[in-house]
Amino acid sequence: MKKLSANSQEFKIKKLGIARTFLGWEIEKIQDGMFIHQSTYTNDILRKFGFLNCNPAPTPTTKENGKGNYNTEEEVIKDFPYRQIIGSLNYLVMGTRPDIAYAVNIVARHLDNPQNEHIKMVKSILRYLKGTAEYGLKFTRSDNQILHGYSDSDFANSKDDRKSTSGYCFL
Repeated sequence: MKKLSANSQEFKIKKLGIARTFLGWEIEKIQDGMFIHQSTYTNDILRKFGFLNCNPAPTPTTKENGKGNYNTEEEVIKDFPYRQIIGSLNYLVMGTRPDIAYAVNIVARHLDNPQNEHIKMVKSILRYLKGTAEYGLKFTRSDNQILHGYSDSDFANSKDDRKSTSGYCFL
């Protein structure tokens, strides 16, 4: 059996240097490692859905106290691009924004029948992104080669459907 190898003598290879972007992720080399973020994509989301000039929120799950200036709840839900926003937010979560994972998970559960409270939460997540568009993941070099794992969960805590939520992180 012939061993397959990819080298510049068998294939035309173009060396482009150090990667700067990959699938919308922006990669920056820093002194002790690298920083990966999606600030351009985040700002594109805010621009696309009309939140580029909104006031930032301190957390992704800030609750609004007012009822807003909506005519009827049905009109708001019908005209709001709920599914498109959730899809965009999911791409952020899977890329470089684990800080919004819980909030996005909650609103994604209601894709089939979003209510006004879910739309308010989506808007709150977008306002949070406005103030944190430059957030990302920092990877640093370390001589410490120990794997650490953390997990957390609740049991049937969702008031809507009594589902459990869990999460984990490995370093």
